[in-house]
Amino acid sequence: MDQVGLVFPGQGSQTAGMGLEVYEELAEARAFLKRANNVLGFDIGQIMFGNSDESLKPTEIAQPAIFICSAMYLEKYKLLSKPYIAVAGHSLGEYSALYAAGTISFEDGVNLTRKRGLAMSKSTDIECGMAAIIGLSIDQISSIISQFPDLYIANENSRIQTVISGESDQLRKACKIFEEMGASKVVELAVSTAFHTPFMKQAKEEMKLEIEKAEFKEPCCYVIPNVTATPTKDTSEIKKALIEQITGKVRWFESFMAFKDLGISQVYEIGHGDVLKKLGMTITTKVKVLPIL
Repeated sequence: MDQVGLVFPGQGSQTAGMGLEVYEELAEARAFLKRANNVLGFDIGQIMFGNSDESLKPTEIAQPAIFICSAMYLEKYKLLSKPYIAVAGHSLGEYSALYAAGTISFEDGVNLTRKRGLAMSKSTDIECGMAAIIGLSIDQISSIISQFPDLYIANENSRIQTVISGESDQLRKACKIFEEMGASKVVELAVSTAFHTPFMKQAKEEMKLEIEKAEFKEPCCYVIPNVTATPTKDTSEIKKALIEQITGKVRWFESFMAFKDLGISQVYEIGHGDVLKKLGMTITTKVKVLPIL
């Protein structure tokens, strides 16, 4: 039997109406939303199931919304009765992965992602941004951003996609250079800050306190943290990696390859959209990313 893993999308996967289909189908999904509203103190379903993508853009809204949506889709996945031996989540999606592994509770996941969003939204007063660079190697990109003191590699997503993050003017100058170098695509992302960089130092300090307070149970499967890309079941390692991830680089390419190293040939994307399926197709043909709907 094929070994199975699960992956969970992060910020940027949100769109108006996400999760509505599974919410209408499953009583368990509807119950999750009620529990989430109790934690948050407001009705996040009105935002998730509304007509405005703009309402989902603020990171303090998007982060818990994506976590809740993935928890709903996980209930849908459970109907397949396919056990999984490893999980990984892209950036914010790591919280969903920890919930799927039984490491954190649903309520703690909602609380932590809400606080993570709030902390990140006010972590720096400097105008920052992020951009995806497609079609250039990591070495090519590194050689350019080393010339800018406030630019960093935030995500190593695949062989052909890297995300950079940092101060806005420097970001725009670097993006122009990448276009001149022949990048097939340079896309400035719809974010207002620099995730996974030292600009998130204040958020990291705030979240360290919150994460250390939360109960982390031994996972039921391997967890592949973003910053180490190494499968583990050690809760202390998992907690440390979750804290480091706020300012650290998302090593998604290596994380995804870790599924192959574990003998996993099928990975299900648990959440809204198919962004991780598209990335997976550019990483390896040995691991197939499947939808659950």
